[in-house]
Amino acid sequence: AILDAWLTPDFGLANAGVVTLLESRVVDLNGLATKRDTSIKVLSQNLRCADDPNGNSIGERARRFKQLFEEYQPDLLGTQETTAGWNNYLKKFGGSEYGMVGCSRDGREATSGEWNTILYRKDRFELLDSDTTWLSNTPTEATKVEGALCLRICTWALLKDKLTGETILFANTHLDHS
Repeated sequence: AILDAWLTPDFGLANAGVVTLLESRVVDLNGLATKRDTSIKVLSQNLRCADDPNGNSIGERARRFKQLFEEYQPDLLGTQETTAGWNNYLKKFGGSEYGMVGCSRDGREATSGEWNTILYRKDRFELLDSDTTWLSNTPTEATKVEGALCLRICTWALLKDKLTGETILFANTHLDHS
């Protein structure tokens, strides 16, 4: 009888001795979320290293990419055809909220060439390890596999999810077009 006095369809229901409260009411009652969202938002984007004319200069594309980045606010971002100039933009977009890993396909210390840069939200993930390997018979050296037109790499990050405690491996590559 007491349940009938305060349970209504917009608050909760009682049926055969089982009380079911609406999630929104539980939140109101105890100030705590009843579940947490553990999904991971991932964005992959080929940035196209070339500086093309007619509205496709890197500066013009950077503005459009910034809008995409802000709209989706990814937890993880993998980019392809990322040049040193693009990496500078990514540092601006990510600010202090994102960590960034990767190296040029031309070599670990090279400033030329292309990266498969990974950005990760530092408030969500702890970086445990990362590296870049070449897609070749000698994966620790800047080499290409026979028949490929370009050096190709895979950048990876081993991350601990601060929400779940799980460890994930995020790999980012760009395969050869030949």
